[in-house]
Amino acid sequence: MKIRLNEYDLESNKIDQSYDILAVSDIHSNLTALRFIWSFLTDKTKILTISGDTLDHIESKERKEIIEELKYLSSHIKVLISRGNHEDVIIRKEGRNTLRIPTNDLSFFDDLKSKTDCVVMTDTIETHEVDKIFSVSSINMPTLWYYGGENREEFYQVLSNNSISIDKDKFNILLSHTPNPLIRNNELVHLPELDNMDLILSGHNHGGLTPMFIQNRSKNHTGLVGPDFKIGKPNAFGYYTTDDTSLIISNGVTKVAPSTEFLKYLSIVNNVFIPDFELIHLTPGDSHNLQLIKRNIHNRHII
Repeated sequence: MKIRLNEYDLESNKIDQSYDILAVSDIHSNLTALRFIWSFLTDKTKILTISGDTLDHIESKERKEIIEELKYLSSHIKVLISRGNHEDVIIRKEGRNTLRIPTNDLSFFDDLKSKTDCVVMTDTIETHEVDKIFSVSSINMPTLWYYGGENREEFYQVLSNNSISIDKDKFNILLSHTPNPLIRNNELVHLPELDNMDLILSGHNHGGLTPMFIQNRSKNHTGLVGPDFKIGKPNAFGYYTTDDTSLIISNGVTKVAPSTEFLKYLSIVNNVFIPDFELIHLTPGDSHNLQLIKRNIHNRHII
């Protein structure tokens, strides 16, 4: 199985030694790809983040095995997980149509909390301290919000009504499954509630199903097709920096979810668009500076 590792250097004056952060998003019940996380863990890897859509839907047949895998991972490294828009939906077929029915059933996350050492963040806004170095928060929008057009103003209202605990002396990370309300005109939106937020990790847009050679040349980060097959998806991929805040949008582990109505194209697309993992190397520096340093494709085999 081929996997792409995207590596970034991020300098910060908030740390006094080097650390690694491994970030993934949109696993969509892909147990095989999840197991390859072990390949990229090093002695410097401080935390693993999963910014939503760990499951494809609440009744995924891989659910128990995914919990077991996360149990093993969280016994070796700090794992922080936030919600996406898939973990609490039921999938039902009506003819050729696929219905995604929100349930508000958070039993998957309840199982993670009770059976693993993962830090599981399901509240609207939640913050956890990691080893007095990092402060990791999440913003979790209601599932129906995603299927209602991802209204920016509603997102901003949630932020203003539910304050994020940001410690200026720590390296602050935000997990936001969707990056879309945070970007306008191809730039990060300045939100006072996110002042002193150092790094935002997102996914959701699946890289716009855009080949890497196009991504590397694109100046506006518009994808070919986004969630729910929206053509010409803006903010589909890439990384952004403004002032002292950076946002990385992962292309995601799984590019087309198993719950899609386009099942006959599933294996073809997911073989062409291989899983992406983001590895961020944090190093001490005088100021905030993020850059993509390399992309490598790795061949991995499960023994």
